[in-house]
Amino acid sequence: MQKILRLLLLSTLLLGWDFELYSQSSFVINGATPQRFENAEASLYRFVNKERTITSIKNGAFSFSGNLEQEYEKVYLDIRQGSEPLWSFTFFVQPGNSEVSIDSSVAGDQIGSAARFINIPFLKEQRDYQQTVVSIEDSARKIFNLLRYAKKVKTTSLDTNYLQEVYDRLYIEEKKRRIDFIKENASSYYALTIFEERVMYDFLISTDSLSALFSVFDPSLRKTQLGGKVSEYFDILKSLSIGRKMPDFWFRSSDHKLYRVSELNRSGLALIGFWHSGCAPCIRHIPHIREIAKTYAAKGLQLLWISTDLQDATWRRRLESLPMPWLQTCDIEAYRDTTSLKSLYNISYSPQYFLIDKQGVLIYHNVQSVQLGYDDDLTVLEEVLK
Repeated sequence: MQKILRLLLLSTLLLGWDFELYSQSSFVINGATPQRFENAEASLYRFVNKERTITSIKNGAFSFSGNLEQEYEKVYLDIRQGSEPLWSFTFFVQPGNSEVSIDSSVAGDQIGSAARFINIPFLKEQRDYQQTVVSIEDSARKIFNLLRYAKKVKTTSLDTNYLQEVYDRLYIEEKKRRIDFIKENASSYYALTIFEERVMYDFLISTDSLSALFSVFDPSLRKTQLGGKVSEYFDILKSLSIGRKMPDFWFRSSDHKLYRVSELNRSGLALIGFWHSGCAPCIRHIPHIREIAKTYAAKGLQLLWISTDLQDATWRRRLESLPMPWLQTCDIEAYRDTTSLKSLYNISYSPQYFLIDKQGVLIYHNVQSVQLGYDDDLTVLEEVLK
């Protein structure tokens, strides 16, 4: 009998423990709104899983609930009356119950504007970031849009060189402030999210510099789920660094013949380029790439261009208008296996060029092979090929 009682007690404890773990990962957001928001639509967008939940405001209240997929989740709460926006705010949720009480004053999307928050984390850090970084981000964005407009219409009333200088200065200052914010808040999960979203994928920052910046975070943050994601990304970067053997893969060319990358560089070097039909720098490089292909063909240089276009027809239309007399393929399943070539080579922007030697080792990458920026005029590539 005592044995049965002990088993029952153990089962109760285990069930309670499982429930506690589950409840710790759940969240509830309760909202209170002024009368004029009655019957408006409240929607909650979760950035982690890209899901949107919509509910109606009744009796001045709304509620959202769910299970967190990581320690904290960034969400976007938006309230609208038909097509009219009433209030919106981006914030983080954590396990447990949270409250958002919107004042009856003017609607706003500033941090803490016209609202009271309970059990919402990182509000102070968000406010500090807004004041120190977002303000200059907005200025840089406005100058960039003005610069793009001036180049598009080719107006003489706007000095594009001056606008470019102003934008470059703002961009450098924006980056500096963002990095300073991360260093000053190295024990904050919010700063880790800024690093992951706004710094980690910046190709103008070297892998060594990124690793050094990541190392300033508190060790407990580096052990979080988000910290693990960052560490995995660095492992990918290191595996694709110069001096490392590159992943091999098979592909079908534009004329449906089957190849492996390891077959291309048996007699010399293989240059792999990632591009897409709407990429202006990619298209601008093509005449230069033609000359490179012609000049170094005698040395056994083989070229493979991989389009990241999503549609076969889009890719082929561009091929017809741009003569490229070397191997072409597209990163869709009709031309490769289930693994995306973009994922395999960690491609998040174009163009990117990888030069591989006979042993399959990376000896040039248009981003890694320069100290700042990237090899836009391909002079470094030509130096490596000589």
